[in-house]
Amino acid sequence: MRPINVQAAVILFAAAAFAGCSPKIVEVSEPPAFFLVVEQPPVLVGGLEGLHARINYPEDARQQGIEGRVTVVFMVDEEGNVLDAQVAERLHDSCDQEALRVIRESTFEPGRQRGLAVKVRMSLPVTFRLPTSDR
Repeated sequence: MRPINVQAAVILFAAAAFAGCSPKIVEVSEPPAFFLVVEQPPVLVGGLEGLHARINYPEDARQQGIEGRVTVVFMVDEEGNVLDAQVAERLHDSCDQEALRVIRESTFEPGRQRGLAVKVRMSLPVTFRLPTSDR
């Protein structure tokens, strides 16, 4: 069952009644293709600690002493899969690619709106920090 825009349905009902027609319920708009804000946002399985534990620090970035953050934007679908991952804030090419890899390999508990699993647009920071001995 798909949600309908209740306010628009009431207006159509009233207009039909005023015009002497028998009112009909019609769907006014499609639900959004994805959400930016939901009642229950997606939850990263394993959390950020689990994600950071799977990072393989790129050797060229390690040798150059590169540290920082890569922000990745992506979609989490109704099954908790990652789709359309892209780098929004870059650091270094090899770090960017590694951040994309760990995000694409991640799974989520899907976001929910009105109790239903929905597609949600998200962003996550992936931090690259060298161990003290490598600095």
